[in-house]
Amino acid sequence: MSSNPFLSKEVKLKRVRKGFVIALPVVIMIFVIGNHYINLIDDTLRNHYVGENQNQDNPVEEVEENKVLGEFSFPSDSLFYADEYIDTRIDERDGYDKFIRHIDEPSYYFKDGEVVTLKDSWLLKNGYELNLVCGEVDLKKRTDPADFLTCEIYYNGNLVVDNVYYNAYCSDIENFQDCFGKVSFAVFSYVYPPSSPEFLVTSYRPTGFDSSISIFNLENGKANRLSFETKEGKVYEDVYTRVFTIELYEEQDPDNTSFQREVNTIELVTFEFAPGYDGFGGRYHVWEIEDDHFVESKSITVIDPEN
Repeated sequence: MSSNPFLSKEVKLKRVRKGFVIALPVVIMIFVIGNHYINLIDDTLRNHYVGENQNQDNPVEEVEENKVLGEFSFPSDSLFYADEYIDTRIDERDGYDKFIRHIDEPSYYFKDGEVVTLKDSWLLKNGYELNLVCGEVDLKKRTDPADFLTCEIYYNGNLVVDNVYYNAYCSDIENFQDCFGKVSFAVFSYVYPPSSPEFLVTSYRPTGFDSSISIFNLENGKANRLSFETKEGKVYEDVYTRVFTIELYEEQDPDNTSFQREVNTIELVTFEFAPGYDGFGGRYHVWEIEDDHFVESKSITVIDPEN
């Protein structure tokens, strides 16, 4: 009677190897097929029960860049005629970085209904000081927020401008509580390198909304006013913009490994708006620095697609 070799106490190594060779592919195949069907069932159940709600709770927001409307144009004699037309307002600009605002329209809290005299100071590049001096204000008499005030700004001890827009009032004009103030000016400055340009931008608002801005290059303790030359060749000491909607940009230079910032790489972008005109979302003016003044290089009109 022959004996079963697999029931024998003596198991030969060759037979064990043969068993593994036969069994291993079968085990792998079972694992792969089983894992595939488990994932398939899991995905099906997830899409059925949570898929739709998940998409609603976490919608994907698509951010579109400014589109240049190449075929669109206003007549050359139109109020909204420009060199370029886009469908959204400008924030970031390709090839440019925003110049850092070291001081940006400082605001202050005041005690309820007090008489305030606002003064402040900042230390700027190379140890020069900027001083803000605003006249005495009785907050109990400030019942109309549109009735604006003005301040003076000094740089290195010298008066730079005496009509900077300033507003101080109490939001609760009955009890004269929640009182605060805001001054409309900014200083654009980089800490490094020390030789990089520094600019003071001030705003004067004769109507309370639209600004007349002036720009000064702060250099070697002196504030040099930069005038504005339009495309028509007219020169002004200040330029109109909506409220305080301005931005300074620095041209990117990937080859500038020493990070040297030059005045001629700076561009100013101002914004003006004329409400009440359907389809008009405002207009930008781009200014470049040439020979110690700004020269208008481009105008860009925003076409509001919703109007």
